[in-house]
Amino acid sequence: LYRSAVSLEIAAAPPPPQEKRGAMLTMVEALAQPRWHTVLRSRALLAVRGGEARTFLQGLVTNDMADVRPGAPAHVAFLNRQGRVLCDAHVIASVARPGEFMLDCDRAVRPALHSHLRKFRLRVDVEFDELDEDALAVVALGGPYVAAADAFPAGFAGAEGVVVERDPRRPELGYRALLPHAALGGVALGCGGSREVPEGMYQLTRTLLAVADGEHDMPSAEALPAEANLDIHRAISFKKGCYLGQELTARTHFTGVVRKRILPVVRLAEGWDAPIDVRSEWPRALAHLPAWCKQPVVAHALRAMEELPGPEAPLCAPAASVSLAADGSSLGKLRSSLCGTFGLAVLRFEKLLADEGAQLACAEGEGGEAQPSSEEAVRLHAILPPWIRPAQKPSS
Repeated sequence: LYRSAVSLEIAAAPPPPQEKRGAMLTMVEALAQPRWHTVLRSRALLAVRGGEARTFLQGLVTNDMADVRPGAPAHVAFLNRQGRVLCDAHVIASVARPGEFMLDCDRAVRPALHSHLRKFRLRVDVEFDELDEDALAVVALGGPYVAAADAFPAGFAGAEGVVVERDPRRPELGYRALLPHAALGGVALGCGGSREVPEGMYQLTRTLLAVADGEHDMPSAEALPAEANLDIHRAISFKKGCYLGQELTARTHFTGVVRKRILPVVRLAEGWDAPIDVRSEWPRALAHLPAWCKQPVVAHALRAMEELPGPEAPLCAPAASVSLAADGSSLGKLRSSLCGTFGLAVLRFEKLLADEGAQLACAEGEGGEAQPSSEEAVRLHAILPPWIRPAQKPSS
């Protein structure tokens, strides 16, 4: 149903003209692209191989390794004994080497993940290898044309040494690919009219979808899996056997008590409340995002992309406290951000559901403790996904 809906939405627009590949596009240019790709330089690969590699990982990850095979990757989390997230990763089964799995993880956490795995290696036929960054690149393939397709163009998928698989978290995230660095400038990457864009385009897409990713969104040993939306985004199996940290994760799921989650936030710039036709102003590259993302405040921010700082610019101080602007009550903390405008914050959402138009505030400078009424406070709007809303009881 999802693919059909996206196909209908983009069918009205003519196919994009075939453009020559050249320099990387800017963020403004990227927003007009129905197909795009970007090298995720923030990611790194850790190979796990050996006769007992699958069984070894099964006891350490939140998802079911029995379902991981070529063409069927899994998003997983590694937990500590208290059920807190140490890090997340994508697990990709090797096509050429049966019994080998690639862990696609945040580059900053790979050493800690490697150390964590070695602790449980005793008497197990398994080996680990941190792959050199010049060996394989992790590439995100996105845009509405890519998300609606049943498979990425064969010219790309058929290139030697390339693995292309759908992102298992959400269909709107398109595909992820592993390919030799030597192939980055090849014909395969540009097939189907795909254009290279900054990594910020991928980060913007996942941010608006409330998809947590890496150490900034999930600081080691702080977040519970449900707070990071890992239960929503298919990173947890509640049917598999025991694994490290399972008890609290299962209890949280079956009791249904989750009081805070990762939510998208957007900075309220000047003129944010002016009338805007979201349908006509919404950028083509994000046309496939669900309706709950397409809010006027987001459309205003995207329209002003040319005036915004680069993707690396923070929204507020790192780990800044986020409060209700009206009364100063603390709701949570900022996690990641980009372009000084978009971000993810872990927030208690009960008060937000009670007043969906409520303005939030966080500190722009160092320290992150500015009072919500002060001039230094940055005003924010939280986007509320459907999964935080209480389930509707059927009418009798």
